[in-house]
Amino acid sequence: MIIRALEHKDIEGLNEIHERHYSREFPSPDFMDKYICAFVVVNDSGKIISGGGIRTILESVILTDKDLPIKERRDALLEVLKASIFIAKDAKYDCIHAFSTELPWLRHLIKIGFKKAKGEALVLEV
Repeated sequence: MIIRALEHKDIEGLNEIHERHYSREFPSPDFMDKYICAFVVVNDSGKIISGGGIRTILESVILTDKDLPIKERRDALLEVLKASIFIAKDAKYDCIHAFSTELPWLRHLIKIGFKKAKGEALVLEV
């Protein structure tokens, strides 16, 4: 088994894996675009076992003064979102990630267009 850089010849095999196992969960990733690095793991016969890559994601990080009235905080959130969308589109990102542990803010984020991600968000500190 070896890990090596992704090559154009690997795309068809990765697309087949995606179609068989992941097509209902998410669109097929384009590992040749907007990835810092993409790679495959192949067995001794050269068959792809796994493929993947590292890409950047756009995350919105907002600090809010919780002592202020909710309407003022909500209005400020909408302004931050407008600016964030503008910046994300300009930088050619297709989504913005946001994480919150507070149910009221999660509800606000969902009301203004955020959707719950499939699966659970995981973090690996390096």
